[in-house]
Formats: sequence, C-alpha cells, structure tokens
Amino acid sequence: MLQTGTIATGIELVERPNPRLTLAEYWDTVTSHRPDPVALKRIAAAEGLRPTRH
Repeated sequence: MLQTGTIATGIELVERPNPRLTLAEYWDTVTSHRPDPVALKRIAAAEGLRPTRH
C-alpha cells in the first residue's frame, strides 16, 4: 500500500512507518530456507515490528 485509505471493509491504512519494507520482502525473507542475515536485521529493526520496551 503506497497511500492511506481503506484497504477492505473495516481495515484502514493509517500510516506506513516502514516505506522501504514491503510485505513481499518481509514474506520472502521470513519464509526463505536460508534468509539473508542483513535482511533479517533490517526487519527486526523496523518500526512497528520490533518489540518495544515499557
């Protein structure tokens, strides 16, 4: 999704905190037999995907 708006009934994209990380790249990386360590680190550091400390 490149812009805000309704994705489907009841689902709305409000913001895209990781514009350089696509769902396709995420899925390809995490389902790969031998994922690229650099790609895994980039995903792990992505805003909204990394754990937050309270």
